[in-house]
Amino acid sequence: MGEKDSETQANGRDPNTGRFLTGNNGGGRPRGSRNKLGEQFLSDVYAEWEKSGPDALRKMAASDPGAFCKMVANILPSKVDATVIHTDIFREVADFRAAYKLAKSMIGAVDPPLELEAIPVYEPDND
Repeated sequence: MGEKDSETQANGRDPNTGRFLTGNNGGGRPRGSRNKLGEQFLSDVYAEWEKSGPDALRKMAASDPGAFCKMVANILPSKVDATVIHTDIFREVADFRAAYKLAKSMIGAVDPPLELEAIPVYEPDND
């Protein structure tokens, strides 16, 4: 190994230009990857959540309901896409009532049983 090679390895620069040499053609960690410290931190947070998370939520809701509501609001998505894509499933229905019943059956919605009282029927005497 020559003098220039050892100098390049020592400081990571090109001996002629002084520019840093590329050490990774990919440009660093892949997008979305975490370093080991970040992975360990998330693992520790999850382990603690498993032990005391539900109890901590109960305490927070009781001691500071405003902060609890704010925390819940920050977790929920700010926008929900509720776009209905028209498909052929409603082609066979004749009216809104039939479409409503079909949609409910597709999502598994069940109507609660109706509790009806028997109404006595007046029948005039034909005597």
